[in-house]
Amino acid sequence: MKLLNSQRCSPHRIALVLVMTLGALSLVSLHDTKAVARQQQILWTDQEKPIADKLRTLRKIFHDERAQTTKALALQIRQLPVGINQLRLANGLANLATEGDFGRDMLQDVTITLATSSGDAAWHSR
Repeated sequence: MKLLNSQRCSPHRIALVLVMTLGALSLVSLHDTKAVARQQQILWTDQEKPIADKLRTLRKIFHDERAQTTKALALQIRQLPVGINQLRLANGLANLATEGDFGRDMLQDVTITLATSSGDAAWHSR
């Protein structure tokens, strides 16, 4: 995570890390595709469900509030237990965070959340 902890981290570097991490999530996407094919629903815990619900309505939030809400969601996702649902939420947030220019700090928070979620999930799935 040294790549993202620098005070001088440019938006281009943050975007590059985000793109690299999203690319690494192809296995999760494949897993989700198989779940859909089997008609299985994702079972959210009581802690995960409010975050998933907020992600569904994030596009409806005014631009001024969206950056703050996105950052708060990133921090909430980091607090979740490690697992595939944490990674699903982080991936969904990362996709939504790239829909506009909400600032470098928000993008960095989302990138760190996605990177730590993907690393934790990969490690714990072994």
